[in-house]
Amino acid sequence: MRGPSVIRDDQGVATIMVALSIPVILLFCVLAIDVGNWFVHKRHLQNQADAAALAGAGAYTFPACDDNLVINTALRYSGKGDAVATYNPPTDVDTPQNRLYAEINKPDYFDQSGNPGESDLPDTPCNSKFIDVKMTETDLPWIFRVFGPIDSRVEYINAQARVKLFQTNEADKLLPVGVQEAAPRKVRAFVVDEATGTQVPGASVLLDQKGPSGGLQQFRNDTALTFTVPASTSRLGVRLALSGSETSTACDAPLVSCYDSDPAVPAKGLSFIRTWSDQPDPLADGAAPLARSVFVSPGTCGNGSFNSKTTTCTIEVSAKVKWNPSVTAADLLPETSKTKLTVKFDGGSYAMTYAPATSTWTATGVPVPAGTIGPRSVDIDWEQQVGTVGGNTCKVSGNKCKKGTFSNVQRTFWNDPLDQASGGGPVAKLDVLDAATTQQVSDLQQCSTTQPTCTANLIIEVGIKGTLALSSVTDPPVSLRVDGNQTQSLQCDPDEGGSSGLENMLALGCEPRYRINTGETCGAKNLVWAGLQPWPCVAIRTGDPPNATPRGLNRRILCNPALGDAANCKTNGSAISCTNPNKWPFYVKGDPRIVDVFLTPFGTFTDTGSETVPVIGFGSFYVTGYTSQGVDTPCGDVTGPDADDYSINPPPAGNISGHFITTVGPNTGGAGPEACDFTTINKCVAVLVK
Repeated sequence: MRGPSVIRDDQGVATIMVALSIPVILLFCVLAIDVGNWFVHKRHLQNQADAAALAGAGAYTFPACDDNLVINTALRYSGKGDAVATYNPPTDVDTPQNRLYAEINKPDYFDQSGNPGESDLPDTPCNSKFIDVKMTETDLPWIFRVFGPIDSRVEYINAQARVKLFQTNEADKLLPVGVQEAAPRKVRAFVVDEATGTQVPGASVLLDQKGPSGGLQQFRNDTALTFTVPASTSRLGVRLALSGSETSTACDAPLVSCYDSDPAVPAKGLSFIRTWSDQPDPLADGAAPLARSVFVSPGTCGNGSFNSKTTTCTIEVSAKVKWNPSVTAADLLPETSKTKLTVKFDGGSYAMTYAPATSTWTATGVPVPAGTIGPRSVDIDWEQQVGTVGGNTCKVSGNKCKKGTFSNVQRTFWNDPLDQASGGGPVAKLDVLDAATTQQVSDLQQCSTTQPTCTANLIIEVGIKGTLALSSVTDPPVSLRVDGNQTQSLQCDPDEGGSSGLENMLALGCEPRYRINTGETCGAKNLVWAGLQPWPCVAIRTGDPPNATPRGLNRRILCNPALGDAANCKTNGSAISCTNPNKWPFYVKGDPRIVDVFLTPFGTFTDTGSETVPVIGFGSFYVTGYTSQGVDTPCGDVTGPDADDYSINPPPAGNISGHFITTVGPNTGGAGPEACDFTTINKCVAVLVK
C-alpha cells in the first residue's frame, strides 16, 4: 500500500510574499513622507532661528545698546515678524503665522518647560551679550494621519540658535589711523634739578599700576621715594616717563614718552617743587625781603600744581617772607598794614592776607582757567612801608620800597589729557604727596645749620586718561590727529604714497589684511611688506598736508562709491548737502561714519624713529566731525550735538573727532578665541555657537 503524496510545487509563493509586503512598504513610504515633511519643517525652522540670531547680533550698538532693537531685529528675520516688518516668512512650507513662535533670550520654548542647560537665561541681549533664539512650530498635521486619530498632528517642532560675540583677530579695510593703548605699561617718576636738567641723585621711582578708578588708570608708589633735598637749586620738577614697553622707561627708548612742563626745555617737570633755606637769618639792615616757603594749595582745583579740570577752578597761594630788622612784628599785622604782598598770576592780582599765628601770607580764590595747555608762573609783588630798603626810606606815600617781585616762586600746570599732542600727554592727575601726612608737596626746605634734616619722602600718584576707552553717551568727542606733525597716521598700504595716498586710504580703507601681533618683532617697513598677509606690524607715516583728511572723509561719507576726487561729491556743480549727518549716539549699522582703526602700543607716536609697531588690536570709531583748511566739508564741520564740546580747545586742521564704539560684524574668518569685551573698544564678530 502506497503512502500519501507530498506536494512539492512552490509556484506562486513570490506573489503571495509581494502581496503581503505591499502594506508594509506602503506604510514605510507613508512614514518616510511624513518624517520627510517633518524634517523639511524642522530644517526651515532652524534656518529661521539661525537668521534671527545672526540678524539680532548685527543690531548691537555700544555704548547705546538697545534691547528692543536687538529683539525686534531678531523677530523680523525669524519669520514671525514684529509690528514693523517680517522677513523669511515660512510660506514655502505652508506654516501659518499662528503656528509659528519665537522666544528671544528665554529659557524655554513656547508653551514648554524644563529645557535643560539654559541656566544663563532669562537675561536681556544687552546684558548677557548674546542673542538666543528658540523657534517653535506647533500642530503640524501628519500628511496621511495614520499615527493616530484623524486630526493627529506633531504638537511641537523646535529649533534653537545662539550667537555669541568674539573679538576680532584679523581685519582689513582699516582706516590709516593708529590709536595707542590708553595706559602705559610702565610709569616712572623722576625728580630733576630744573636749573641743570639733571636728575636729583636717587630721586627716581617706578610706579605700581593700581587699575582703573574715576575713569583714570591709576599708578602709585607704595614705598616712599626718599632723597636729600639739594641745596644747589631752588627749583625741582617731577618728570614722568610713560612707556609702552615692558623693558625700558628711558626717555630715548622706543615706545617711551617723557613729559615736562616745557617740551623745549627737557627736565622741567610737570609738577613744580620750590626748595628754600632759612638762611641768612637775620637779614642785613636795609636788605630787601626774601621769600622762604611759598606753596600752592588745592582750593577747588583738587591740586594746586597740576589739574585737568575742564572749567575754571581756584587755588590758594601761601608764602612765608623774611623781612629786614626794621620791620617789627607789629608792622606785619593786618591792622597796621606796613607790609603788603600781592599774587600776580595769569594777568590778575590777588591781595595776600597775613596770619600772625602761622606767620603766613595767603591769597585765596586765585582762578586757574581751563583751555590753555601748559605751565603758568606765580609771582609775588612786595611792598614795605616802614624802615629802609636799599638806602631808601620806606613810607606810605611816595614810597620807593615797593613793587619788588619774587619771580617764578611757584608754578601750576593745566593739561588736556584727551589732546594727543598735549604737553602733558594723557596725564590727567599728578599728585606729589608727603608720605607721612599725604598732603600735597609744592615746596621743601633745604638743609642748614638750623635745619639739619632735609630728607624728602614722597608718594607720587598719577592718573592716565587715555583716548582708548569706550565712549559713554555723554562723553565729549575724542580728537585723532591725522595730518601735520606728530600725527597718528599710518602707512598701512604700501601701494599708496604721498598725500593722495593718505586721501585714498581714508576714503577706501587699507587694502592689506592685518592680524594681532603674537610676539613678532617689528623692524623696517620692507620686512613687514615682504611677509605673507595678514601682517602683524604696521608702518608709521609722517608729514602730510592737513587737507588730505577732509578730502578723504568727504569721499567716504558723502560719495557713493567713494572713488575719484571731491568732484564726485557735487550735484550740478555745487557741493552736495550733508547726506550722512552725525547721528551719535543713535547710529545704525552701515552708517559710513563708522570706521575701524588700528590699536597700537602706548608710545607709538613719540617720534623715536621706529619704522613699524605691533598691531595689538582693532577698534571702531564713530566720526562726528573733521577739520580742514578751506576744503568744503558739509558733513565735517564741528556742529550739531558735539559743538559745545569744542568751546575750550578746538581741534586744529587735519583732525578727526568722534567717539570710540564697539561694533559687531559677520565672521569672515577673523574671530579670535576671546569673548568680546564690552568695557573697551573692540571690533567684534558674531559667531553661531548653537
